[in-house]
Amino acid sequence: MTTDQNKRHAAAIRDQATRRVRRATAAVVAGSAALTGLFFGVAKASTHSSTSTTVTKTTATKTTTSSGTVTAPTPSLVQNGNSSSGSSSSSQSQQSSAPSVAQSQPVVVSGGS
Repeated sequence: MTTDQNKRHAAAIRDQATRRVRRATAAVVAGSAALTGLFFGVAKASTHSSTSTTVTKTTATKTTTSSGTVTAPTPSLVQNGNSSSGSSSSSQSQQSSAPSVAQSQPVVVSGGS
């Protein structure tokens, strides 16, 4: 009967160890879920724009009065140096008013090896 008792005792120890592992696993899963939620809340609060928007709104209403678009001042036109005839200077000023766009190869090409 000694061998039968040893088998029962070994099975009881095995079952007890299995229960401890299951409880520990459940505790680790619950703890990691809680920490994930905590870190999510901290990250959301740090990048959430409601706090900064509230501060910005109160500051913006006090400091800014107009929200129109900003336009650049018109540049003054400089006459070309050789104005021998009126028709040639007007055609030159029309040509020089629209600059040409230089096209060049891109600096970085993706997918190259």
